Amino acid sequence: MTTPPSPPKASFLGIPCELRLLIYDKVVHLDFELCIERASPTSTSGYKTLGERRDVACELPINRLALVCRSVAKEIRSRPRTLPSSQRVACIELRARALFLYGIWLRRLPCRVKQITILDVEVQLSIPKAPLTLNFLQHQRQWVKNKVADLGASMLHLLHPEEGILKDATEIRDVRVHLAITTPNASTLSEETFNRFKRDIQKQAEQELVALIKPKLGERRLLLMWH
Repeated sequence: MTTPPSPPKASFLGIPCELRLLIYDKVVHLDFELCIERASPTSTSGYKTLGERRDVACELPINRLALVCRSVAKEIRSRPRTLPSSQRVACIELRARALFLYGIWLRRLPCRVKQITILDVEVQLSIPKAPLTLNFLQHQRQWVKNKVADLGASMLHLLHPEEGILKDATEIRDVRVHLAITTPNASTLSEETFNRFKRDIQKQAEQELVALIKPKLGERRLLLMWH
């Protein structure tokens, strides 16, 4: 009795080409993490612009996939080089500790730096815990005021047209800042008090950020989004 032939082994190149091309399109937009700046937001010593850094290309998910084999690399290179403008969205995360913003991380880069049309900037500020005294809200507002100033400095460090890390990204038309402000004391406040505090902080942050950043953006739009 003859043994039936074993089924062919599954492989990436064994799936239809159309499906592989769809996979490449998804991989281009995958998130990843690459620290591009750890220094103080106002420090410019020794950094390179994003377009000058060779490690960025090495970390891109689509380029890492191209290392699988020559056939995959050839298919990836054959894809259209230019994405629609609505898909050329890069993402930067400004990471914060209790007292200061300490790093700039690249999270998504689906195209060349000079082709970016939309920049998402994510930042979450966690207000340090403070005693629940009569001046609690004043203490929190002052802390946020200081952090908004740090955030403004970091944004200019990114977007300054002559010295910024993203100065090569000349096609950016929208800068979307995603802000989340949390406080460990939120659960001990009444809902009405916390909502009023949050509205005040958002209004204050918007006014100060617009005043700090908008004059440096030129024709670019600044959009603030709260989460």
